[in-house]
Amino acid sequence: VTKSLTALNHALQLFGKHKTGPSTQARLSAEEFMSKYKATTDRVFTLRTIGDALIDKYNIGGNDLDWETSCEATVDTTAAEIEAYEAKVDDFNKTNEAEIVAVHNILSTLTLEANPEVKVVGSWNVFKPQLSLKPQLLQKDSTHLEVQQFTEVFSAWILDGYQNKPPEYGLSIQLRPFIEATWWESLVQRNIVGMKTVTELMQVVLQESTSRNPLHTRRMDFMRTKKSGSHSDFLYILEQQSKLIEMENMTVGSLVTHLFMEQSDTEMSKIAHKILSENPAGDMARLREEVKTTKNSNWYTEKFGSKARKVGKRYCRDCKTESHDTDHCWGVCKTCGKRGHKSGIFKLKEMCNART
Repeated sequence: VTKSLTALNHALQLFGKHKTGPSTQARLSAEEFMSKYKATTDRVFTLRTIGDALIDKYNIGGNDLDWETSCEATVDTTAAEIEAYEAKVDDFNKTNEAEIVAVHNILSTLTLEANPEVKVVGSWNVFKPQLSLKPQLLQKDSTHLEVQQFTEVFSAWILDGYQNKPPEYGLSIQLRPFIEATWWESLVQRNIVGMKTVTELMQVVLQESTSRNPLHTRRMDFMRTKKSGSHSDFLYILEQQSKLIEMENMTVGSLVTHLFMEQSDTEMSKIAHKILSENPAGDMARLREEVKTTKNSNWYTEKFGSKARKVGKRYCRDCKTESHDTDHCWGVCKTCGKRGHKSGIFKLKEMCNART
């Protein structure tokens, strides 16, 4: 990745020298830059793929092996190094955005010239970006709501920059500087480069976001939403999150299956997930039958208690604090009648008496 970035910067310098020169030199330097750019993003994607595989290997069997360092430290180091290289590519995109747009303009013009069946009316429409509409970088861990907002802003940015007449080729190059490296490689596999319209581009982006933010996760996050600020803010958050859960497609069967999957062990969750993947409305008869069959299998051992899950934000409704949950609150001190400390401890009693 380091060598690819060095070569990419060199290609960018050459393009800066030749972009205002003869068209042949501008074309060759633009093509060379895009070749180096693709090589760089390919290597970052390969690095992420190998890193994720290593992390999965550590998590599955790392504790059973004899490591010089702890398994957790190895996972953290691996993830940090990968993110550092991805950050270098993101910084390159932000720093050289204007040059990347210039490359896009040159290559888009050449693409139209190479496709005579495309009828061009009038002169070539140069992209004039409106900075106030410029979208933010789509990060690796972006939520589905953030992706929806990104698609709306990017569409407005493109349509405004081309005066509502975007070209039929090359729009994916405009999208590239705003997409994180691993996201982009996944989009390339979905053939985003061959898309012609802004609508088609944004549909592919939303499809990738759906894969990264499954419907089950979005619905359970919505049901776990807790009030942590004013009532107006809480209502706004609920309204925004409600747009992501596809309520119009939810049935009693799908709701029950979601709740069952959330509290079940791995094997039972796989069964429920498979049913929802094949039938989003749920199939209670099939779920009951498969749960019964799995439970009576010789290889299955039922695990009681809920499975581990992400810990949400803590908040105590009585104390109005985020230092602990309501279920773990010590309540009111019997000595001083105040909150925030535990009753029955000698030193605290002395403090309470002194305060009283």
